[in-house]
Amino acid sequence: VSYKADVKERRGSRGIAFIEKLLRRGIKVEVYDPYFRPEDLSDINCRVGETLEETVKGVDCVVITVGHRQFKELNLKELKSLMAAKSALVDLACVINPKKAREAGFTFRSLGRPSR
Repeated sequence: VSYKADVKERRGSRGIAFIEKLLRRGIKVEVYDPYFRPEDLSDINCRVGETLEETVKGVDCVVITVGHRQFKELNLKELKSLMAAKSALVDLACVINPKKAREAGFTFRSLGRPSR
């Protein structure tokens, strides 16, 4: 939700615009940002998780839209174990190592660099 890494500021957030587009297409969206509490994001028309683990439990896809330090340090195998059996990881912030994502069992896509 933040407009840039490691700050609590949503003005100018590309993530918010992305969420709105997904919602307009009828996609169920859940949001987590370590810098915001759920009540800080009550105006977003989707569920806001209190923890990353709670938010990703059983989901098909995780999209990283901002390069927060917490996302750079993700344990990808642990993340994958919380998600649906066939799950994808989309890295729009270029913080995930593509090889490690695939080794953890994800279908992986990235923006701005090769996914290999």
